[in-house]
Amino acid sequence: MAAARHPRRGKFHLTSNVPALLKPQICWDVGPQELYALSRTSKSLRTFLTSKSNAGPIWRRAFKIAVDEGCVPPTPPDMTCELQWANILFGDFCFICLHGPGENICWAFNARYCKECFPFQVQKRLPNALARYLPRTEWRGLVPFVQAAAGIPLYSSQEMRVFAKEYLSLHTEEECAEYVERQRQRTAVIQQYAETCKAWCAEKKQTDAVAQWRAADIRDTASYHENLVRTIARWPWYRTASLPTNI
Repeated sequence: MAAARHPRRGKFHLTSNVPALLKPQICWDVGPQELYALSRTSKSLRTFLTSKSNAGPIWRRAFKIAVDEGCVPPTPPDMTCELQWANILFGDFCFICLHGPGENICWAFNARYCKECFPFQVQKRLPNALARYLPRTEWRGLVPFVQAAAGIPLYSSQEMRVFAKEYLSLHTEEECAEYVERQRQRTAVIQQYAETCKAWCAEKKQTDAVAQWRAADIRDTASYHENLVRTIARWPWYRTASLPTNI
């Protein structure tokens, strides 16, 4: 009688059998990028790491250590989900279609977009319902935005919808003025944070480039030394001469 065949298992199948009591201990001293990788290895670990009550302190501790060490940019001022922030930093998919390459990181929107979805997530002006209430000179800076290639601000369509809904629900001019002022202050904080992230990315890219150049220089130097030793080894007097060992 033929032996029963075992179902095919992935290389991370052992992670699905981790006892529930051991999961916090395993994840406590892990960095945010490793936590993100673990959340994509098995259903049980993803369920654990997406639970705010169970894994919230673990994510916050991991991000705090990573930010202090300069491994990741500062966390968003209004962050409500650490896993979403991890998706922005370490993921590679679009937040809208979920399968396109999320090459466009919008720090002011806390999102990744692919080239196809990005144009549908931004707009250049207020909705028509608000255009007659707020002059063009007053609504700039009310919602987060990103700069287009020509320097034109592109505003978040989602933020625009939320702003329009809340603004139109107000009844008095005083309430509208207070809401607009709060919105301006919030947007200023978000835009300042976005600039901080851009500066961090530029510095990180420069640091990585220097590290790659140094690694390449070390490899070239080692290769030069190896070739030099091989060349000397072919000389006639090599067997009788004593060569230094640290060439």
